[in-house]
Amino acid sequence: SKRNAIIRKLSAVETLGSVNIICSDKTGTLTQNRMKVTKYYLPNDKNDDPRLLAKAMILCSDATGSNEQATGDPTEIALLQWGDELQINRALLYADNQRKAELPFDSKRKLMSTLTEEKNIYTVHTKGALDELMERCSHVLVNGEIIELSKQNEEHYRKIAEEMSDQSMRVLGAAYKKVNS
Repeated sequence: SKRNAIIRKLSAVETLGSVNIICSDKTGTLTQNRMKVTKYYLPNDKNDDPRLLAKAMILCSDATGSNEQATGDPTEIALLQWGDELQINRALLYADNQRKAELPFDSKRKLMSTLTEEKNIYTVHTKGALDELMERCSHVLVNGEIIELSKQNEEHYRKIAEEMSDQSMRVLGAAYKKVNS
């Protein structure tokens, strides 16, 4: 504070070591810590329902609340709000999908996973870094069909993610798998 700088989080100081330009905004647009889902990709946008993707993202989230009273990670809050925009009834979704276990996000794994039970069927939902997800996935859902994840598909998804990243978007992927227990 003696040098007219107040740091809210110590990790911000570490990040500043690689910063060349700092932008400030008195209106709070940059600093209000809010995110919004502005774009998503599905293998076949015409036929695929984004609600399946949103469902995986919501079930693999620890954020809670509504627009006015949301708590949690800003990215996860944005995912909940996206689900609201798609008219997903979260209360019903949570009631139908009881969380049984969780592997929280960590910086080494770059993923978060939850195990849910819906009508005696167990499903693992995972969200996080696309590269990490694709290392673990062998199949992809296209046009409602589960097909093998080919090198060609993988390269295509990486290209889409890179284009989004080049537009300063945070890119996350989601996966799910039915399991026995």
